[in-house]
Amino acid sequence: MDERLKKPLIALAVPLMAIPAVVILVIAAKVLMSGGADAVPESQALEKLGKPLVSSVVRSGTPGVVASRPSLASDSIGGLYVGWGGNIVEVRANRPLLTAPDPGVTSFAATPDGLVVTVRGDRLGYVSGGAVQDRVRLPSAKMRVERIAADRLILFGPAVSTRTWAVYMVAKGGSYSKLFTFPGEIGAVAGTDDGFFFAAFGGVYKVEFGKRVVPVLYLPTRPGVRSMAYDSGRRALFLSTEDAVYVYLEGRLVRLLSKVSGTLGLRHDGLYILSETRQELLKVDNIFRS
Repeated sequence: MDERLKKPLIALAVPLMAIPAVVILVIAAKVLMSGGADAVPESQALEKLGKPLVSSVVRSGTPGVVASRPSLASDSIGGLYVGWGGNIVEVRANRPLLTAPDPGVTSFAATPDGLVVTVRGDRLGYVSGGAVQDRVRLPSAKMRVERIAADRLILFGPAVSTRTWAVYMVAKGGSYSKLFTFPGEIGAVAGTDDGFFFAAFGGVYKVEFGKRVVPVLYLPTRPGVRSMAYDSGRRALFLSTEDAVYVYLEGRLVRLLSKVSGTLGLRHDGLYILSETRQELLKVDNIFRS
């Protein structure tokens, strides 16, 4: 195992083992170094990839007012939501959810039935009646919320008065419980069938609920991962850095797009990128060969 990924996992072991939901049994997965052309010789990943085609879906209606970390979410009924300029817009209907922009909203996630859960300051809430309804107090004002499964939301952010980051599971009604703390900043998360991925310390790890935490890959010379999305059907993990989008497939890390990056979102009809630089929502087609 690469020592750069092993060290933070050692620090992670104690708090995880104290939490029934996640227990480390064995950390034995091989770390695959990106950029190694012969890392997995038997992989047919490259043969499965097509030539990605990028198209513009919608531009920000408030140029120059893009949030420092734009948000993107989708639900199970076809809704696609983007966060720009303090508002949340449902793309399909081109409809802002908030009557007036609310710059305090820093993160949100959509549930399968279309409820939009929000983080505003140190409060967890939801959108109703054209405004954010704050409900539950959070550990800090820098938390982010992500949906990792149809019935699961998690919160992650810096723990109060420490240099560690904490991950919480959100229950119905807004209550939450801590899963674990990690000795460093968590840059992004993405749900899987049996847990979720998280990016930290230049690496990507996978949390398998009730089993273990395993390292997936290490990006030695590239900037940190800003956003991730997982295609369970293809078993493909998409990663966005400061200047590119990659796909991790069959043990190979492949650059899909150069000079294009942003917040990633995956829906039934493909991969979306909310580009902070371009101030527009992009759609990527033809990623895989038919």
